[in-house]
Amino acid sequence: MTEEIYIGIGTPRFKLWLGGVKIIILKEITEDNFYDCIELQQSCKFVESAVAIVADAYVTRNYMTPYALCHNDDVVGLVSVRNEPAEHTKNYAFTEFFIADNYRGQGHGRAAVMALLAKLKGENGFVSARICVDVENEDALAFFKKCGFTEDGIAPWNDRYIDLSYSLQ
Repeated sequence: MTEEIYIGIGTPRFKLWLGGVKIIILKEITEDNFYDCIELQQSCKFVESAVAIVADAYVTRNYMTPYALCHNDDVVGLVSVRNEPAEHTKNYAFTEFFIADNYRGQGHGRAAVMALLAKLKGENGFVSARICVDVENEDALAFFKKCGFTEDGIAPWNDRYIDLSYSLQ
């Protein structure tokens, strides 16, 4: 059975409304939406293709959860969320995140991030959500900072990435 996850503030079914317009629903990727997901097109050189994101999430399914980002009946983007359960980290990491080219600039990205953060807040006692962004990807850096992420400096595992975090507490 496919579970649709509605996220938000102040409503019993947890729908996220931004400006009374955007609702983003996080859906499990299933055979019902698989082709809609892998056919998404994005031109950002810093993000993997939709096929690679879905394949990677399948291979790492023990600790990675992919979601289709849906608005109305349309899949508008994808995100993969990795849980990092080690006691010294207790983080979620957005390993891939994108909104398809034809849906950019319409508020879907911000609505999706807010939906994800609302869903993750307080789950499993995790303390933060993290994302690493290529140092050359100025648009993504500005976007995630606008969504409330703070810059934590260069990622310790690769100096081409900036580590950003968002407190879930």
